[in-house]
Amino acid sequence: MGKIADVNAVSLTGTELTKKQIYFATQGKENVPVNELEDGHVIKPIGYVEFVDINNNGDEREVFSVIAEDGTVYSTISKTFRESFKTIIELMQPDPFEVKKLSGKTKAGRDYIDCELV
Repeated sequence: MGKIADVNAVSLTGTELTKKQIYFATQGKENVPVNELEDGHVIKPIGYVEFVDINNNGDEREVFSVIAEDGTVYSTISKTFRESFKTIIELMQPDPFEVKKLSGKTKAGRDYIDCELV
């Protein structure tokens, strides 16, 4: 990871995310890439952080990091995963919830990552 910009940190528990949680969500060396999770892996989120990662060449990518109840941070650049996760939040808040990771192939043959409510 390079420089970060446009950080948006959202708590799902009613208390603000700590600076430490935001640090690990944006800079954590042990963050788990969502694309490496087995399909069906369940995450119980307490918050998420969206940010722009800017590499040394100036290339930007939008990163979405989910902070789980156990402290694990799951990160992805998947727009599909991010949009599905936010839709679940809109429907479920303020109730706690869990999501599970899904993946598949589009009709065009491209791999995708998604999530759904458990």
